[in-house]
Formats: sequence, C-alpha cells, structure tokens
Amino acid sequence: MQRYLEQFKQYLENKALASATVWRYVHEVELFHRYVKLQKITDIREVTQKELMHFYTYLPTVTDSKGNKRFSGSTIHKMLLTIQRYFKFLTQHNYILSDPAELLEIGRIKVRELPRCV
Repeated sequence: MQRYLEQFKQYLENKALASATVWRYVHEVELFHRYVKLQKITDIREVTQKELMHFYTYLPTVTDSKGNKRFSGSTIHKMLLTIQRYFKFLTQHNYILSDPAELLEIGRIKVRELPRCV
C-alpha cells in the first residue's frame, strides 16, 4: 500500500498543490492505511465500500490520550473526501479495477454544541 501512497503523493505534488495540502492528504491516507491493516487487509484492492463505511463510523470514536474526541465533524468530512480522491486516483491510474468510494455518499457529521450561557 505504501507504493500507492507514494504515487498519490507524487501526483498531488505534480498538480502544484500547496505543501500543507499534500501533507494533509498523505497524512489522512496513512491513517486510512493503518485502519485497513488493523482490519487484516493487506492489499488496497481488497477494500470494499463496507470497509469505507466502517472507517466512516470509526473516526468519530477516535480519542486522544485524555479521552477527548480527536476529530471534529468537518475534519472527518474532509478526511473522507481525501479518501475518495485517493481511490479515484487509484482507479484512474489502473492500480485498482473499481472504485469502492465512487458511490459512497458522505454527509457531514453534525457535532452538537452546548448553548453558550451569558
């Protein structure tokens, strides 16, 4: 999977994206790769829409060492858009035959905020 990530990074750099954007995309795909490996998937071609949905439901449960949620709803939304871009890249460059993220509908996760007291 690392080989595909390197190719994706090179593709992003060739598109003249800001280095911070490339770093964010690569970091988010690395997080996805770690999750996939925990699911005992060793080849990106084995990822299905089911695994993507599990990843989507997993992200809001991730916490830091203090028990705080690590990702906001908007961050999760951006991460999933990055994963969609990654799979689109893999498909367009014939690394995978079909895009499991193509039909995935990603809505924003609403994070309920407490009302502010004056």
